[in-house]
Amino acid sequence: MILFEEPFLDPTQFARDWVMGPGMAIRNGVLAFSPGHDEGYCVGTTRRTDFRDFSLVADVRIVSAAVGFVLRAVGPTEYYMVQFDLANNPEVVWFHTFTPEVEEGYRLELVPSRVVPRAGAWHRMRVVVRGTRFDVYLGEPEETLQHCATRQDPHETYRQGA
Repeated sequence: MILFEEPFLDPTQFARDWVMGPGMAIRNGVLAFSPGHDEGYCVGTTRRTDFRDFSLVADVRIVSAAVGFVLRAVGPTEYYMVQFDLANNPEVVWFHTFTPEVEEGYRLELVPSRVVPRAGAWHRMRVVVRGTRFDVYLGEPEETLQHCATRQDPHETYRQGA
């Protein structure tokens, strides 16, 4: 299947295909997330459902403790989340699987990360999903991204979603 990449170049298409939350903007063709001082997080979701394999790139800034992407959401309690959590363990990438079908509706795998983000600094984060394989990259904006971690979902929980 073709890898879907959103270039974030056409503001009209962006407004049509995405629901933008506070702290979310497009900067030089890259999705940028940074919550305000009174917001704990910011959220952007796509309305598109015509892809399965994809690459999502965003510039992120960890204001307090963590940053993460929700991926392949099929409902409000059914999705993957890839996260860096500086408050609990900055040395790993957190791979969450939220699904009501398993005990307590949740699975977590911690994968050692080759790159550790810094609080307050801008980072470019990229997650590439092909089938049930997730590759996470991190780096400084405008620089080469470093591969951080890979995870394969052995349960093949979600094959597609927003």
